[in-house]
Amino acid sequence: MNVLFLDIDGVLNSRRSSLHLQTARDTFLTLKSTNPFDDMDPVAINMIRYLCERTGAQIVLSSAWRENWKKEDLSKRLGLDLFDYTDTKPGTRGEQIQRWLNSHPEVTEYAIVDDNSGMLLSQVDHFVQTDFDEGLTFANYRQLRDILNGKLGGTVKKALLWDLSDSEGEN
Repeated sequence: MNVLFLDIDGVLNSRRSSLHLQTARDTFLTLKSTNPFDDMDPVAINMIRYLCERTGAQIVLSSAWRENWKKEDLSKRLGLDLFDYTDTKPGTRGEQIQRWLNSHPEVTEYAIVDDNSGMLLSQVDHFVQTDFDEGLTFANYRQLRDILNGKLGGTVKKALLWDLSDSEGEN
C-alpha cells in the first residue's frame, strides 16, 4: 500500500492562494466568506487527487485539521478521499507519522508533504517540504510522485528538528 501523509496549511492553502482567492471574493462578491475552505487552492487539491490516482496512494491526514474535523466531513469538503488520520498524541509530526507507520506494516511506499520541518531523520528521503507562502507546486507534485514510485529523495528547505539538536553533545 502506498500512503501520502498530507498536511493542509501551507500545502493546500497558502498565502498565495489566500491572497488570490480573497481578491477574487472582494472583487466579485459583496460579502466576505469566513469559511476556511474558501482559501483552498483548487489546483493543489487537484494535484493531490491526481497524484493518488496515478500512484494508488491512500491519504493519511497528518495536519492539525484532524483535531477539529471528522474524516468524512473533511473528505467531502476537500473532495479528497481520506483513508485515515495520524494520532494526536504528544510528539513531533514525524513521531506521529512513525507511530502510524509502525502500526501499518502493509505500507510499501510513503511520502510526506508538509510545510513544517518536524520530521525524523529516517523520513528525510520520503519528505517534500512546501513553502507556506506558495503551497504545493508542480515541482513538489513530481517529487511526491517519484517517492511514491520508489525513487527516494525528498526535499527539505528549512532545518529539520534533528539538525537543531546537539547529537554529539557539543554546542
